[in-house]
Amino acid sequence: MTFTELIDEIEIWEPWKEEYNRFVPQFVAEASTGKNWEDWDNELFMSFLCVLQTNVFRL
Repeated sequence: MTFTELIDEIEIWEPWKEEYNRFVPQFVAEASTGKNWEDWDNELFMSFLCVLQTNVFRL
């Protein structure tokens, strides 16, 4: 199987995509404040980490 064929088989998991689209802009905005990451909104930080740790794609 070629790389292109493999990519064509990837199905994006919609619930993950929706969470990603919701949390990434918030995460970027928080990161842009210039505060130390330890001082960021804890709930936002933990939610973003959970989104990153979930299964992104199903083959």
